[in-house]
Amino acid sequence: MDEKDGEIEAGSGGLSLEKVNHIRALARASILCGAGSLVLFTVSWYNILLYLTPVNPSILAFGLVIATPFTAGAGVVAGHSARFLCWWGGGGPAAKRTAALGLLSGYGVLLLWVLTVPALMSEPRSGVRKSCQNNLKQHSLVQKVWAYESMNNLFPALSAEPGRLFYAMTEAESSLCVFPEFIPDVSTLYCPEAKKTVKALREVTDRDILLADHSYFYLSHAVLNDREMAAFADAYRKAVTLGPKALNEDFVVPAGSGNNGGDRLLRLREEMRPLLAGAGGSSTDESGHDVLSRVPVLIERLGNHKDPGGHVLYLDGHVEFVPYPGPFPMTKETVALLESLDALGPPPIGKTRAAP
Repeated sequence: MDEKDGEIEAGSGGLSLEKVNHIRALARASILCGAGSLVLFTVSWYNILLYLTPVNPSILAFGLVIATPFTAGAGVVAGHSARFLCWWGGGGPAAKRTAALGLLSGYGVLLLWVLTVPALMSEPRSGVRKSCQNNLKQHSLVQKVWAYESMNNLFPALSAEPGRLFYAMTEAESSLCVFPEFIPDVSTLYCPEAKKTVKALREVTDRDILLADHSYFYLSHAVLNDREMAAFADAYRKAVTLGPKALNEDFVVPAGSGNNGGDRLLRLREEMRPLLAGAGGSSTDESGHDVLSRVPVLIERLGNHKDPGGHVLYLDGHVEFVPYPGPFPMTKETVALLESLDALGPPPIGKTRAAP
């Protein structure tokens, strides 16, 4: 039925122009809802998986889990209604085609939703976990830039406050300042899934409170196993009583408990590979892995994620989620030592002293 046909008067056996326009409006609504649901699905999905923009995860979840199927369903209902009315005798071929496209996009989005959302929901908070990984990758860049600009190419020193296993505010020998010069975005200091921590720190402006181990423990020295971690803990307890200078040097430990089986735990710095190569001069372990890929730099606290464990940033810059209890540094021994050192200071914001 063309435009002229649509002008048949009501009561003459056809549809009035007003009813024809209603059918066409339904057809247009179906394709708008179908296309809108596709856009909503795509934007929500990619933001959750890749954390492309800093959108509240609850908003993204609402858009993907609720708004997307509702919008696609509305498109399907409107499309079927328009098709039925066209079949009954009105609207014309153009309205039929428009409604068909709306149905196609609506059903397509619903099919994608059914196939993908359950898989996404089976891995809780995947988007937040991705952003937590990105936090640690940002810290890897901070550490490397700091080492480039600092004396002796050292990574940031540990804070002199007992129990604060995080960066010192400034470098003792220079005017370099970690925050905000090197860390302008405070959101990288804590895991977004630690809701109590995020809520407590949202309005904090005091940099002495922000720059702390709320979510991540920083190890300023090379530690590759539980034995070296135990030596680090003992050396840290002594060094923190002596002041910043002692924390910024290699830790002297009992013979056999240091790096390469020696008596020192080396300060983290650029070009660590030859220093950790061992007596044989090899920079790989028995499995062939590069030694830098085994040196933890930042270790996430337990309890931030639903799955037991946490993310670890290694010296080579890669980040991985390590289950607890699991391989080093998420062993019971090392996590207990980190908790014991943390207990030397005040409780972190949003955290408790519960034993792992």
